[in-house]
Amino acid sequence: ESALIDLLNTRNNAELAAIQAKYEAQHSKSVVDTLNSEFGSFSKTIRKLFFQGNKSESAAVDAAAAAQQAQRLHKAGIGRMGTDEDTFLEILVGQSRAQIQAIKDAYERANSMSLRKAIEKEFSGTAERALVALLQPSAAAYTAQALKEALDGVGTDSDRICRLLGGTDKRAMPAVCEAYLEAFGATLQETFKREALMTGDFRKAAAAWCDSNDPTGGLEYAARPSDPKALAQRLLREREALRSEIAEADAVTLQRACAGAGTDDGALIRIACGRSKEHLRRMDRAYHRLFSKSLVDMIKSECSGNYEDLLVGAVLPYDDFDAIMVKRACDGVGTNEQILIELLAPRANARIRGMKLKYDARNDAPLIDHLNSELSGTFKKIIVQLLHAQRDEEGPADVARASAQARALLDAGVGQWGTDEGVFVSTFTRASRAQIQAIKAEYEKLAGHSLRSAVERETSGDVEAVLVALLYEPTEYYARLLHKAFKGMGTDEAAVVRVLTSLDKREMKPVADHYLETYGRTLTEAIKSELSGDFERAV
Repeated sequence: ESALIDLLNTRNNAELAAIQAKYEAQHSKSVVDTLNSEFGSFSKTIRKLFFQGNKSESAAVDAAAAAQQAQRLHKAGIGRMGTDEDTFLEILVGQSRAQIQAIKDAYERANSMSLRKAIEKEFSGTAERALVALLQPSAAAYTAQALKEALDGVGTDSDRICRLLGGTDKRAMPAVCEAYLEAFGATLQETFKREALMTGDFRKAAAAWCDSNDPTGGLEYAARPSDPKALAQRLLREREALRSEIAEADAVTLQRACAGAGTDDGALIRIACGRSKEHLRRMDRAYHRLFSKSLVDMIKSECSGNYEDLLVGAVLPYDDFDAIMVKRACDGVGTNEQILIELLAPRANARIRGMKLKYDARNDAPLIDHLNSELSGTFKKIIVQLLHAQRDEEGPADVARASAQARALLDAGVGQWGTDEGVFVSTFTRASRAQIQAIKAEYEKLAGHSLRSAVERETSGDVEAVLVALLYEPTEYYARLLHKAFKGMGTDEAAVVRVLTSLDKREMKPVADHYLETYGRTLTEAIKSELSGDFERAV
């Protein structure tokens, strides 16, 4: 069954049709009869996968259809006694991978539960594995996950590794390698080297199959195209090749800075803290390729404390950083609600979705299921709503609507006995940032006091903290966090690290400008007065 699931998740419609024709020509027996005789009740699922033939391979997504399909899946599983297996097969087998990602999102938004968890509750054994496999966003992502499973646990599933690598065209391997590195934080080649049961020529052959060709493709020596469009495309490819070359040069400089006794912290800080996230991502790929380790591993071997945390956060892409931080917030006894607020309140929808995808890929349980088990009450409702990443992000503020929303907030809070927290939650978690600012202005006109003061009077604890955070534009919010970190006795260096590593270089300037305008001194002056040593230089 495992071999069939691997095959069916890594082949397109045309390839499956060719496999069927080849099998029947060689064995004088239909694939249907073979499946029925060999796989029993599982043959129904396999037949659906094998002979669908018209499974969509489009990259287009129909959001409205995804919402309806998610609703049908809920009614076919969690929402009824027993399971309507045919509905799960019809939808998940027939839809494209892109559409299935939209169905997953719609299911999670509607039910505050991942589709994967629903499948795991309704199915078991091979059928469960087959349906969960269909949730992967691409054939490359599936292959990467399957290789991880083959390498994990006691022993190594060498047969499966051979099947997966031997069944993947050389041209498709870069996408598989990228998916593996994205999901698990190490290259396949590094993983093969660490795997004790992969030895000798087998290990060398597997690593060689993962190696990609020269990305420049000889463009430097190619004839100059006369067609303007072709020339533009050529120049863009050359630009990417040049960026990769610079990233490789930076990777070599960092390796030299950390070689031998001691560390050239000046060079390390200049590059790690002087480059954009995008460039550091390319550097990390180059460092992996040249030295068989990640920039994060190199930094951890050379630095320590908050200095280490800052450099690690600087080189990590947004989704990796956010996934690590949310796991840190949830691990151990209790939950660090402040970190959850920092990760969700100021973030754009796309970044929250990226965090969820990376967390879900690297952990046994999807993030939404984990938070549902850890949190409670109104704070849980707010966090789950923010995790849906459905805040309005488009268009200017609607002043008339803001006035009505301000009135509703007044009536739900100081205008009545007790507090209708639901009105605050729905308004704060769904309105755009521009709309929130308009609501604040309208509320002040109506009530004669600020909306923040109303929140502080009507709520408390973590609920108050997250609602107050949602009142501010991200730039102001981050400036306030830094000011708070510097206030009082001592400095909250961990908070400084979290704020600075949440932002790319270009995003820091507006925060620094706001800090100066609000607190009367530059952010650099504040940092120099509060921090010291390599940590201060890096910040």
